[in-house]
Amino acid sequence: MRTDRRLRAIAIATCTLASGCLDHAFFQPGVPTVVIHAVLDAGARDQYVVVQTTTGSLNQQKEVAGAEVVITTPDGRALRADEIRDTLVYTTMRFITPQVGVVYRVSLDKYGVSLVGGGTYSLHVQLPDGREVAGHTTIPPAPQSPPINSSITFDRSRDTLRLAWPASAGTRVYEVFVSSSRSVFTTFADTSIALPGTAQTSAGSFAFIPGATSQLVVSAVDDNYYDYYRRGSDPFSGGGIETHLVGGIGLFGSIVPVARRTLIVR
Repeated sequence: MRTDRRLRAIAIATCTLASGCLDHAFFQPGVPTVVIHAVLDAGARDQYVVVQTTTGSLNQQKEVAGAEVVITTPDGRALRADEIRDTLVYTTMRFITPQVGVVYRVSLDKYGVSLVGGGTYSLHVQLPDGREVAGHTTIPPAPQSPPINSSITFDRSRDTLRLAWPASAGTRVYEVFVSSSRSVFTTFADTSIALPGTAQTSAGSFAFIPGATSQLVVSAVDDNYYDYYRRGSDPFSGGGIETHLVGGIGLFGSIVPVARRTLIVR
């Protein structure tokens, strides 16, 4: 899995969808449903949108080509996405879900704009068959100064990673994301966190792998993002991950990086 910051949230979204149909209790198996995964990242100049359809079966998920994808800025400017082929943007679970190669990219440089903290952005997707999906997100306030990346040597057997950051007015919660070529770990926190070297994911794998360099990013996230990722599904009650989209399921959210660290794990 690539750990490029621009691709981070989309890659997680794939793992969430691939973990089982019960994680999305908003559609009935066998009913064609549109799935959208898009997270505006204030720390990136390229924004990505993934468009899929599903019948509830993992091996039947299909990428959608030929869609019209538009992000509208707070001042009403329409940013039309370019359809591209890139199999590294959207990471899937091999042998379980089909590889996704068609993605939609909005280049902020192309339009000469920047994402604005506190601004509300809308997304509109129209598929070739006429189906439409819409959503909106309000980007969390930007920090007073851009986050600076520093390196830390970290001994998994004895060290605890302690990190704190200033609270930002209007931010509900922060996400702590740790990734390397061999692991991905994520959790939500208030304004500080203490992660032991032996921290594990919900699947039981270690967050920190000796010999692997990890990138840690703390981000302020919007309500859509938090609601989507904060809980799993309940197979008994039918409750699942929340979506704020109209006409489909998935996520249109936003994040703003507030802290970065490079961890050299021993």
